[in-house]
Amino acid sequence: MEKGTVMKKTTHMTGLFVFTLVTSITLGFGASVFAHKGATGVVKQRMEEMKEMKGRLKQIDKMLVGKTAYNDQKLRKSLDYIRDHAGARMTRLFPKGTAHKPSEADPEIWNNWAEFDKMALQLNHSTDDFRARLPDGKADKKTRKSLQASYLALRKSCKICHDRFRE
Repeated sequence: MEKGTVMKKTTHMTGLFVFTLVTSITLGFGASVFAHKGATGVVKQRMEEMKEMKGRLKQIDKMLVGKTAYNDQKLRKSLDYIRDHAGARMTRLFPKGTAHKPSEADPEIWNNWAEFDKMALQLNHSTDDFRARLPDGKADKKTRKSLQASYLALRKSCKICHDRFRE
């Protein structure tokens, strides 16, 4: 196979992977809009914060794949928001007795609190790792592409926790 053909296939596969990832994220979170109806108190607060984090992740993804212009300030603010709403702040939004509908929290959170706490902290670490890899100012296409691995690690932190502790 010629070098140009390999590059085209690799580029196509990367684009397909990113498209599939974004589509699955969008479909997976789409149902949450209806789940928020009737939420109050801390349940509503955590649902709103998770929804905001989802929006920030979408914004980051669009910048990295070139759907929107790369904006260093917006990217850093989005990462700061996610970091600031992860870890201890996130776990405080899950007091015992708040697994009732419309919450999507699995009661297993409270049976496996140490694991849940560890995952919330991992989100902090993934965000900090991503932020540490950001260039100062502008990022060319190659740099944005290299940041996709950090983005996927961040998304993975969210997904692992949701798969384990979300109904």
